[in-house]
This record gives sequence, structure tokens and C-alpha cells, in this order.
Amino acid sequence: MGAFDVDVIIAGAGAAGLAAALAAEEGGATVALLEARENFRAGSNTAMSTAMVPAAGSRWQREEGVEDSADLLFDDIMAKTHGDADPVVARALADVSAELGAWLADHCGLPLERPTDFRFPGHSVQRHLTVPDR
Repeated sequence: MGAFDVDVIIAGAGAAGLAAALAAEEGGATVALLEARENFRAGSNTAMSTAMVPAAGSRWQREEGVEDSADLLFDDIMAKTHGDADPVVARALADVSAELGAWLADHCGLPLERPTDFRFPGHSVQRHLTVPDR
């Protein structure tokens, strides 16, 4: 493969990589999105988690009276991983989770909903968002 000129290189075509690529492109950057797997859906965390994205303190939760926070999501991540998760990454995920859910719905047009028939293992409240046909 020859050299190419881009502004941003993103490694991983899971939900985070795809969101980062969209945001960078919308900001005017040229983007290279790299994925190690031929069928990226088989390996991304979002695909393995039945297309669910955590969103702590989201508007979906507020509308239904569910108490949640970024701090509680962070605690759940650290407990679920027995402290093995990188705390900086876990904190960043927790802090932007509600904003990411809103961005995916409002800006990208994903018809997100908060399923109430399932609680993702290791999470103390129902906070995940997904598309209707998950």
C-alpha cells in the first residue's frame, strides 16, 4: 500500500472510531479509518454488546425518572473489569456517554431508545441505548 496524506488517522471501526471519524470529517479533516479485522462488526465492542452504547444520565433516563451519573458508570466499569480498565479511558467514556448518545440521535439520526427489558451485565442501572431492532 502506498503512502497517503490525511489529517486524522483513527484506529478501530467500532462505535467510538466511527463517531470520531464522523466528527473529524464534519470538522473539515480528511480521515483514514483503519480496522484490523476484515469484518469489523465481528470484533467491535459495540457489535459484541448487541449494538448497545452506555449513556449515563441521558435524556432518555431523565424522561423515565432513572437516576444515573457519569460517576456511577465509571464505578460500574471499574467494578465489572475488576479494576483492569484504564481509569483515564473509563473516566472519559463515562463523562461523555450521555452527550455521545444525544449526538448519535440528534446529529447522526440514529433512532435510539433505552430498552427496559434488559439490564446489561455489570451495570447497576439500565443506561444503554440501542436501535429498535438491536
